[in-house]
Amino acid sequence: MVNSRFVESIRNLARRGFLTGLIILPTVQAGQTPISPAKIPQFISPLVIPPVYVPDSSFSDHDSFTISVSQFQQDLGLGAYDSALQSYTGLLDSAHLPVKTTVWGYGGWIKDPATGNRVHFSNFPGPTFEATRGRKFEVRYTNNLIDSATGAPLSHPLAVDPTIHWANPNGMSMMPPFPWPAFPPGFPAAQTPVPLCTHLHGGENAAASDGGPEQWFTPGNAITGPAFNPASFIYLNTQPATTLWYHDHALGITRLNVYMGLAGFYIIRDNADPVAPHLPSGKYEIPLVIQDRSFATDGSLMFPAQGTNDSIHPYWEPEFMGTVIIVNGKAWPYLTVEARRYRFRILDGSNARFYSLHLINQTAGSSNPVFWQIGADGGYLPAPVQLTDSLYIAPGERADVIIDFTGLAGSSVNITNSAFDSYTSKVMQFKVVAASGADTSTPPSSLSLPSIVKLTSSQPLVNVGPGAVPDTLTGTPVRSLILNKVEGPGGPSMELLNNTHYNMPVTETPRVGATEIWRIINTTDETHPIHLHLVQFQLLDRQNFDTAGYLHAWDSLNSGVTPGAGGTYLAVDPYLQNSPVAPPPQEQGWKDTYKAFSGQVMRLIVRFAPQDAASSLPGVNQFPFDPTTGSYVWHCHMIDHEDNDMMRPYALLSDSSAVRRTAPKMAALEASLKVLSSARGTVFSYTLPASSPVKLQLFTLQGKLVATLHSGYQKSGTYSYQMTRGRLSQARYLVELTAATRTITRLF
Repeated sequence: MVNSRFVESIRNLARRGFLTGLIILPTVQAGQTPISPAKIPQFISPLVIPPVYVPDSSFSDHDSFTISVSQFQQDLGLGAYDSALQSYTGLLDSAHLPVKTTVWGYGGWIKDPATGNRVHFSNFPGPTFEATRGRKFEVRYTNNLIDSATGAPLSHPLAVDPTIHWANPNGMSMMPPFPWPAFPPGFPAAQTPVPLCTHLHGGENAAASDGGPEQWFTPGNAITGPAFNPASFIYLNTQPATTLWYHDHALGITRLNVYMGLAGFYIIRDNADPVAPHLPSGKYEIPLVIQDRSFATDGSLMFPAQGTNDSIHPYWEPEFMGTVIIVNGKAWPYLTVEARRYRFRILDGSNARFYSLHLINQTAGSSNPVFWQIGADGGYLPAPVQLTDSLYIAPGERADVIIDFTGLAGSSVNITNSAFDSYTSKVMQFKVVAASGADTSTPPSSLSLPSIVKLTSSQPLVNVGPGAVPDTLTGTPVRSLILNKVEGPGGPSMELLNNTHYNMPVTETPRVGATEIWRIINTTDETHPIHLHLVQFQLLDRQNFDTAGYLHAWDSLNSGVTPGAGGTYLAVDPYLQNSPVAPPPQEQGWKDTYKAFSGQVMRLIVRFAPQDAASSLPGVNQFPFDPTTGSYVWHCHMIDHEDNDMMRPYALLSDSSAVRRTAPKMAALEASLKVLSSARGTVFSYTLPASSPVKLQLFTLQGKLVATLHSGYQKSGTYSYQMTRGRLSQARYLVELTAATRTITRLF
């Protein structure tokens, strides 16, 4: 452990300018003045409906797309900036131009609505993919975050925190607790170049086309992640009709890249869908992505430039909450609708904000319309659900809804949110006008939705803890998985799954075709939306448990276990309270993201097979690709949590004799690393639990490499290395030990 008193004294010296070996850099957002949300005009910007991509080229069996990521300026509906007064006014008139915001966005070919010609278009949010079930898409993503004049890579406008596990294209040393805001001189290297990778959220795709966190790449593919795929991504589009979305997923900076604008809709349609002809369509079917942002008076995006625990992580905050609600890239927009039924595909695309959405008719004496939910993440529900209270949606979740404006011509209807203040309680407004013709869609109360495969387990259940490889031939395994929070001096310092870092060995290894029950044990005081890549799954139930008692017993059982180093699993069954509660109707369909509520055990039934498979058997692969090559991830979709470090890989095994493709367990390595100083020099020792590639290096506090004591493969055992006193001239150094996928750093 680093001496906290030493760290604080160094911080104080740094702030007063007494340290000569370090430099003081301004925060990335120095000088920004926030816009008060009270000054941003509401319901004066028309809603923008994202255009649909058209292919670069089409072939007999697939369409091909090249999608670029670039930086540009966009009017987000913030109001006006008075150039004469050099100040934000919020007023839009002939004397004032709209404030524009520097954003990132996906871009590709679309059809110009005015001319019908193909034009290249980039936007925040990105244009929409519209796929037909059974027709393949081949998509190549390019990173164009470069200076148009020089071709040099752009720097990230937001503060990249190098102390969390991240893409790290420049190979910087992950720093331990450090006297921020004093940085090593090489610290700006964290900002340039920017790594990107795109994940199709909810898609059934091979790992090479999943867009996982380690598939990142910089402009020109100059630097790439360990799982980078140089070929196009192949989206087979074989799953049922539904609403997916695509967004950046680069390791450790997903929250920053999505915040800059990297997200968009991906809709799969089915020509044989029996329900679609009965639903509102065309201009009466509209996607809505709801996000929160904060802005400076010059229109620039604002994001935290100081962490909650800045002595541990200089920039990371556990949950970002913006002051302005953005819908389809506009602040508090309005949409003119006819007095008839509409279909809205709603996505919570925020970093961490949940929404409880209501419809409020602002016209006196008029009734409120209601939400009818007909679908969720993975497609249609078993039956339409009238949401009499609200639509409660978490980051990453989607809801397919119908709103009936019949009889409300002349009304103004607001979507509101049960939120923390008077500004984020408003989302957008509908201005209802007379219908232009007859509504031929079916009222949701009469809508017949297709039945879905209801996942059940007829096999006996076998309860296994994290890390076990269950015998899926004798029973359905129950994986008990813990959500836990690690506290720092000012609040959470990280959020974890099974008290385990992202880069530790894989512990979730289901067999392809198997059906498993995942028990998510939420010991934290927050709700976490849990997302698995590759598969859609279903919710069995939720049940309260004695959180305090469970945590106390877990701490006793795992006394001395370092945060993030795993630990011994503790059965939750003795701590369960009350009876299990079945999911409400709107959560009884296929989903890829479920809300794990604080102090509850959530049981998910997960089948590692295509969503529409009639049945499956362990060891039998029914995907049209091999999902056992490569790995996927599961994580919290509050992306501030995901980045630090609430994400874990999982790997599918092909059959019962398959050897687990994992690195050796290195949890015991943490406590074994010792630094002993004497008059003759300094000795570094560690015990390696299993054979592994190993690197042991020394750095100055400025991040300069002093020496590599070992780099190569070692068998299990105890090792030690000595540095003579003459080679260590400064007062403080860092020693970094990397073995398998684990990196440990000590300050000495």
